Amino acid sequence: MFSNRYTFLYTGILVVAVAVVLALAATLLQPLQTRNQKVAKMQEILKAAGETVDAKQAEERYNSLIGAELRVDEQGVVRAEYQNQNGDWRQIEGDPSVKRAFDCNMKAELAKGEQGLYPVFVGADGLYIVPLEGKGLWGSIWGYVAVENDFNTIAGVTFGHKSETPGLGAEIATDGFQSHFKGKKLFEPTGEFVSITVQKGGEAKYAGDVSHAVDAVSGGTITSNGVTAMLRDCLRHYVAFFEKGRAGICADTLAQDSIAEEVLPAPVSAPAPAPAPVAKPLPRPVNTDTVARPVAPVEEPAPAPAPQPTAEEAAPAPAPEKVEQPEVEPQTVETPDDTPAENDSTQDSKKGKKQKTAKKN
Repeated sequence: MFSNRYTFLYTGILVVAVAVVLALAATLLQPLQTRNQKVAKMQEILKAAGETVDAKQAEERYNSLIGAELRVDEQGVVRAEYQNQNGDWRQIEGDPSVKRAFDCNMKAELAKGEQGLYPVFVGADGLYIVPLEGKGLWGSIWGYVAVENDFNTIAGVTFGHKSETPGLGAEIATDGFQSHFKGKKLFEPTGEFVSITVQKGGEAKYAGDVSHAVDAVSGGTITSNGVTAMLRDCLRHYVAFFEKGRAGICADTLAQDSIAEEVLPAPVSAPAPAPAPVAKPLPRPVNTDTVARPVAPVEEPAPAPAPQPTAEEAAPAPAPEKVEQPEVEPQTVETPDDTPAENDSTQDSKKGKKQKTAKKN
């Protein structure tokens, strides 16, 4: 029979050996586990955006369909933005100390309250996907909500759970339950945040607008209430971001309309001075018409001031001609100073006198 010392020694060695094997296995398998968790997270985000892929295609599809990852605060300010650059997600804006949204733990950010920086996944097709964390009947529940680019309409959701009752609370993870959320609204037309209520007894028993309600899981009232609370408590941290997004849409659409309305008075007042520029070139055609004589008589009566300068320009034109003639005459006047011209005239006069005397005789 073995002694107690041997039993304790054998048991201790066996426990240490098993612990070493388990630790070694956990260490060796940790990269694979991390990889599987990463792929599962990508699949859930893509499913919320309406894209169902298998594990092999998850990363490739995620990098192609998710255009950016944001971290926003409760004031709706983007504190960090990451974008995919050839398969490598790099920060392009914000605080370098802020991790990318994919590596963010939503539960930890919710615990920070107003100091939390909440993740947003921006789809290439204009969807905004945000994560959810809550409590069900037996444990944690989570999910993702994809909001359309109007920052109000739900494009899709996905929910998961840790240990909800199969056939009851676990139904929140089925496509049948999740499909009811598509097209629901987060805000009232007045702009008030309402969220989505999982209504026991169906939408017909919801007191308000049914666009903010879905049917609860039959027999899973507590889990359904947990989904309602999860949606309300998580989405309220994004209200400022959604409101800024909605204001940005109005600024993009209405800003162009308002800019157009602000610019419209300018074109309206512009046509008033428009005749002035049209009237200003009129003297130029008049000048060209003065050069082109055939058109001058048609446009001379219209612009009264135009003919006056042309008449004045025509008046000095003959003046230089008269001035030039006297300048030529003085030259001819100087030539008569020559004696031959005078002798000819005197000889002609003498001949005339002789002819007169001859006639008299």
